[in-house]
Amino acid sequence: MLAEAVQQYAIPDKGIVTRLKEHPELVKRLKHAQVTEEFEKMNISIEVVTAEIIKEAEGLFTQHGLLTNDSITFFLLFLLIKLFFPFAMLKGRLKEKFGYPCLDEKIRH
Repeated sequence: MLAEAVQQYAIPDKGIVTRLKEHPELVKRLKHAQVTEEFEKMNISIEVVTAEIIKEAEGLFTQHGLLTNDSITFFLLFLLIKLFFPFAMLKGRLKEKFGYPCLDEKIRH
């Protein structure tokens, strides 16, 4: 949303958050504000990030030095890979590379 505002309104990125807080009408005109509606049209569901997911992701940001959002994204991506592409896990390549054994217990086929 911030990148869109910088591009659309030519606001310097240094003061973008303050400027948008002072001018909520600018936020309302951004396309980003309509993302949920577009997702619904494409039949894409938006899932809630639960406390359990955040707790699981904590291991990633402490082990690999990832930021919180990055570790959550990585954790969820790992689960999706394991769920939809179990053959990718056959030789343990992902597990060897990223070493996150608790994922094995999270999804069982």
